[in-house]
Amino acid sequence: LTQLRTGHTPLNDHLYKIGSAPSPRCPRCDAPRESVVHFLLVCPAYRHHRHRLVCKLGRQATSLRGLLSSPRSLKPLFTYIQDTGRFAQT
Repeated sequence: LTQLRTGHTPLNDHLYKIGSAPSPRCPRCDAPRESVVHFLLVCPAYRHHRHRLVCKLGRQATSLRGLLSSPRSLKPLFTYIQDTGRFAQT
């Protein structure tokens, strides 16, 4: 949760900044930056997973603040992250 809030995540935008990835691009949809916002709210590759998150949390799942600030959102958020498999290597 702290990594998501601060942007220090194993996503390419941050990894590129620290010299651990060759590009900040999203490996799933080739967007210019794979940021926290992109991963949680935008990336079309995770549309199905995001739909389940929205079904669970409603409008709260459509904003970064709603996802990262409410205790109610934590379990569904972590389920989303696990289901995408994006952080599986870390």
